[in-house]
Formats: sequence, structure tokens, C-alpha cells
Amino acid sequence: MIVIFGSLDSSLEQAKLQGNFRAIAEDYKLFESFDNVVFITQDSKDFSDEFGGIKHVPCAHSRFKVTKILFSKVSFLRWMNFSLESFLWLLRNRREIRVVISENVDSPTPFIFSSLFKLPYYIRYNYDVATQVKSINKHFFEGVLLVFLEKLAFKRASSVWVMAPNLKEKAKIVGAKKIKLIPNWISLSEKPRNSSQTSDDHSARILFVGRLHPVKRPHLLVEAFSLLRKDYPQANLNIVGDGVERSRLERLVEKLGLSDSIKFLGFQSHENVLDIMRKSDLIVLPSVMEGNPRVLVEAMMIGLPVVATNVPGIKDMVQHARTGHLVEQATPKDLYTAISYVLSNKKYALEIAENARKFAIQEFSQEQVLNKIREDLLLTVPMYRKNNVSCD
Repeated sequence: MIVIFGSLDSSLEQAKLQGNFRAIAEDYKLFESFDNVVFITQDSKDFSDEFGGIKHVPCAHSRFKVTKILFSKVSFLRWMNFSLESFLWLLRNRREIRVVISENVDSPTPFIFSSLFKLPYYIRYNYDVATQVKSINKHFFEGVLLVFLEKLAFKRASSVWVMAPNLKEKAKIVGAKKIKLIPNWISLSEKPRNSSQTSDDHSARILFVGRLHPVKRPHLLVEAFSLLRKDYPQANLNIVGDGVERSRLERLVEKLGLSDSIKFLGFQSHENVLDIMRKSDLIVLPSVMEGNPRVLVEAMMIGLPVVATNVPGIKDMVQHARTGHLVEQATPKDLYTAISYVLSNKKYALEIAENARKFAIQEFSQEQVLNKIREDLLLTVPMYRKNNVSCD
């Protein structure tokens, strides 16, 4: 049995939840070739039927009304309860478990259990969780605790699978012994965007896709868009996603008098997001930090021009003036200047989009990424080598 500790918030809207189901099923389908797969999350509902063969174990934190109220108000208690419940589940099933995989390091359970029973332990390092919690979310105590957990877990891990080169450097500093670059991947069957359907000189279709969270800085894009409207009076901005910043953004949009041109589309299905991408002129990511954003991989694969900030996680994927357009200073004025430049230079926009698609096909194909994972598992689990498992 391969046990994977991951994230799945069942309180999300159905469209977002279905998107998570799809991503989880795609990411971990390879492991079914090796063994039974169990996905453990901090939820109270079993979604096994959504994963097509992957068993979901919801280590619930809200089975009783009293605890539900308490844990909803104190995140640390909820986290402690999840760690305990998941550890007890592992103990009950310890004889069947051969590999433990953890998405990032936000619980001590995988590290402790794999250490006690000398099991291969992998960390799929998506982004710098500790820095976000401590410096961006302003949860100092939780951030310090996560830094401590990372140091212990990274030293113990059989291998750390980082999604971007900047995370590789971070993992080295923390103490990881073995590090492998394994980025996000998407299917090569994605239909490319028809670049001949771009907007005219008086209108533009701008897109943002992601969590409405301070780390994504969507407010900067809204402010930049207010400047852009002077040059493109018929321009529109579609904001796909939801989160803690939505109410703030809606107030900002109303204050700037942009309610007629900025639309909040909320969570959308994966198919809808791709369709919206194909109908857009460019996508903007003004983040302060990223891991290996899947939405950027998808935009590049589709051939949608990218304007983004020159920050860790993005600059690892986007080469300025070749596969996208990077902004050095994340200010509304600089974002406006970059967006305006790409929109007004259609030949340039076409070139960076075509280069980005070629790069994405080369670097983020399913076959390349999954083979890297397969190689690592075969090295540490003798049973899988003997069975000569194929990832086909």
C-alpha cells in the first residue's frame, strides 16, 4: 500500500472540488501500477468514488457538533486532531503500508510513522508552505513550527520531489539528502488557442486564474486594469477563482468604477477554465511567490501569452521576452505597462506564446514527469523492482 498525505477541502464549491478530484486522480494514477493507493486528508467525507481506484481516507475533524465548532475557530486544534487521527489509522494498517508520501510538510504524522517503521518516505514539495504561513499569512507560531517540521522531515526523506528549481535550493538549505526535480504535468492533448481570434486594438480580454489570496496579489491586477482602461476602453478582466480576498476585491472594483468590465467568475470546472483561456488575449499572474503553478503550465500549453512577476516559481518557468513577459517591480503601473506592451505588439505576443507552448510540451509532458517518479520508487522499494512494474 502507498499512503499519500494531501490536501482536499470539502467545504469548497462543487466546481473547485471537482477540479481537485481531477488533479488528484491524474497526479497519483501512476502509483496504482505499483500498489494500492490511499489518499489521507483533513476532511469528514469520503470521496473515494471520485478518484477512480484511489481510496480516500478522511481523517475527520468535525464528526461532533461541539468539536466542529471548536475546531472551526482554532486551526491549531484542528491540525492536532488530524495528526492524531491519521497516525492511529496508519498504526491500524501498518502491516500493509510500504511507502509514505507527503504533499509538502504540514503534519508530523508521515515523518513520525515512517521513522518508527523504517519505511520509504517521500516529500512532494509543491511550494514553500512555511514561508507563506509565517510571513504572508502572519501566523508566526504555526510558521515556526512548520520550519521545525521541515528540517526534521527533509533529513529523513528518502527523496524530496521539488516542483521548481528555487524549491531545490530551499530543500538543500533545510537539509534534504536527495532532491529530484519533478514539476507539474498536464496532458499533451490540450487544444491550442486560435491566435487569429485575438481582440482588436480597442478591446482586450485579460484573465486571472487562481486563489484570491494575498500571495497571489490580485488587487495589483485590478489597479493595473483601471489604468489600462484608458487605452482600451472596451477591455474586460475575468477573475476565475475564489478566496479570502474576494470581498476586498469586489469593494475595490466598485470604488474604481469597473463593475461593468471586471467579472468574478468564481470556481470553474477544468474544461471551463481551458475554454476561457482560449478566448482570452493574455493571462496575468502578479504573485509574490509560487511553486510550480499548474495554471501557468496549462496557459503555456494552450499558447496563451503570459504576463507575470519575476518571482521564485514563475521565473523558473518563464524566460522573459522568450516564453512570457516578466515584471520586475510588482506595482500597478509596471503591470499596466507590461500588459499594454504585450497587447499592442501582436507579433511579440504570438512569438512568446508559441515558444511557451514548445517549452511546455518539452518540460511538462506526462510521460517525462511520471517516469522520473517511477525511477525513484524502483530504487527504494525492492518489491516493485522484482515485479518489474510498468507505468503504462
